[in-house]
Amino acid sequence: MKRKRTGIRTRSKEEIRAGNNKEVRGRNSLGARAGKLWGMSVLFFTALTGSAFGGEREPAGRELLPDVLHKISRYCSARIEYQFGDQRELLDGNTIVEWILYDDITGTIHLNREKIQGYVAELAEKYDTYQKPRTFQTSVGDVVTVNGGSYGWLLDQKQETYMLEHLIRSGARRERTPEFAHTAAGWSHSDLGDTYVEIDLTNQQVWLYVDGVQEVASSCVSGTLTDSGRATPEGTYTISYTQSPAVLTGPDWNSPVSYWMPFNGGIGLHDASWRSSFGGDIYRYSGSHGCINLPYQAARTIYRYAYSGMPVICYYR
Repeated sequence: MKRKRTGIRTRSKEEIRAGNNKEVRGRNSLGARAGKLWGMSVLFFTALTGSAFGGEREPAGRELLPDVLHKISRYCSARIEYQFGDQRELLDGNTIVEWILYDDITGTIHLNREKIQGYVAELAEKYDTYQKPRTFQTSVGDVVTVNGGSYGWLLDQKQETYMLEHLIRSGARRERTPEFAHTAAGWSHSDLGDTYVEIDLTNQQVWLYVDGVQEVASSCVSGTLTDSGRATPEGTYTISYTQSPAVLTGPDWNSPVSYWMPFNGGIGLHDASWRSSFGGDIYRYSGSHGCINLPYQAARTIYRYAYSGMPVICYYR
């Protein structure tokens, strides 16, 4: 049994009433029968709502193909308004009608899943930010592009395709936040939201913002720049966990710290009581093993607000 994999094209009421049986040729066309089928479904839908016929008159198509017409009307009545922060994406019957497949042999209709997958893929292309370069306005006011990290929004395309098909079949009309495989703290300020840690690796400065208010501005010492194995990588991450106190260990060293906040594997923020100075060019010749060394008070304040999942953005200029 062969199914025609094309969409249904709308026809005007005049074409339907005139009995125009010419085949409609072009993209996503089922021919005259499909056009008349969709046209009758539109009339059928208005008859159900009473907006055109007041519930007193029913088009003949309802008697001919009641199940098909009912499904088409239900599918095309769906209205899904996706929310991506302040951005909106509206999906309604004008698009859904192009996703309906009609089997001329069995007289049944189906939704074209490939079309639904394609629509979800377009949303992902437009709104996914996971592991993509992001522009960021720094604390000093300029804008940098930050590469790397494991942070951002990532649409779960497989799950969202399944959910969207279900919503269309049920004729749902609602606002929707899609399914995500990875989420960020927010959509504003490069997905960081209002609470995050900013690290300028070139100028050796760290800032903490909580609900948009700067709580910490401190010098730091990052990984030794001249040693490729110790230089702190740029990117956007999240704090994995917090621990106080902790003992940091390496192949031939141990460093007790009061506050430990890892955000990129074994790289994290912590106090460094063994240092008498921070900032400047120290990181170029005598930096850390990759971590962000902080004065005790700065580390203590950041630790007070830190939580698992808090964004941390690091960049070089």
